[in-house]
Amino acid sequence: TNAGSFTITSSSVLVSPSTVTQLLFVQQPTGATAGVALNPVVTVSMQDAFGNVETSDNTSSLSLSIASGPGGGVFASGSTTTATVSAGVAAFSNLVFNTAGAYTLQAADAAPALVSSPSNSFVIIPNTATQLVFGQQPTTTVAGIAINPVTVKVEDAFGNVTTSTAAVTMNVFGPGAFATGSTTSVNAVGGVATFSNLLLDTTGAYILGAAANSLTGATSTPFTITAATANHLVFVQQPTTTVAGVAINPALTVDIVDSFGNLTASGATVAVSPTGLGGFTGSTTSVSAVNGLATFSNLVLDTAGAYTISSTSTGLGGATSNNFTVVAAAAS
Repeated sequence: TNAGSFTITSSSVLVSPSTVTQLLFVQQPTGATAGVALNPVVTVSMQDAFGNVETSDNTSSLSLSIASGPGGGVFASGSTTTATVSAGVAAFSNLVFNTAGAYTLQAADAAPALVSSPSNSFVIIPNTATQLVFGQQPTTTVAGIAINPVTVKVEDAFGNVTTSTAAVTMNVFGPGAFATGSTTSVNAVGGVATFSNLLLDTTGAYILGAAANSLTGATSTPFTITAATANHLVFVQQPTTTVAGVAINPALTVDIVDSFGNLTASGATVAVSPTGLGGFTGSTTSVSAVNGLATFSNLVLDTAGAYTISSTSTGLGGATSNNFTVVAAAAS
């Protein structure tokens, strides 16, 4: 027999995957808009230690969870987070996130107990701007002083701050209007409109309202404007025609007000004196104000004639009443 080389070809040999030991993302999640399903569809394969896909498995159920994400970030209602594999691959066709931010996902199989490494990071961006929401609410403020900066966020329907530059206008509801010099319309920067110069001169309870074209407006929480420092006196109950020797009635009242005319809570001493033909007799001409109101219930003039009354208080601007008349008493 002559020596030589020859080739023998065997019959086909099928090599099957070994035991499944790992779950791997095939189609990684990619960035999307809030409220819109991820596209392309995320897929996860079941593989052995050598990277072979278990193509014979059409029954295992895989689940997805969020491995990392922003605060409050969850799958939106209706998302498909569990899928049955087909030829060893699970496709998750309806993954929706409403909260903007960066996420990673993780896949798991209950039997055998396997957990994948986190997916690539992906970002959910805000949807179209639809609404205004107050960020920094207005706070109690002194009349004539700018309210601590108030902010209004331009958000999408899911509460994500957008990048909108919309013009936002501020309105006020209460006993007074914005004072001259207030800046009541600003453009948002990075989805936030900041109002740093809102002035109110009239005391009382208020709310603010924010508005912008094509967006749902917002209303602030209630807040209060308080009186500024006491500045001057104002007659409230003016003196009326009175009979000589009889106390002026109704009782004379004087308010201690701030520079804008708001009643203060001052307890300062207020004194009154007449200008006319006579002076007060047996009268209480100096009283302490109660919550900014000085009441003079015993002012008596004995001499008939025309008068005015002046009010004074240390450090404050005084006031002069309207003219009034004291008429003679009946002949005795």
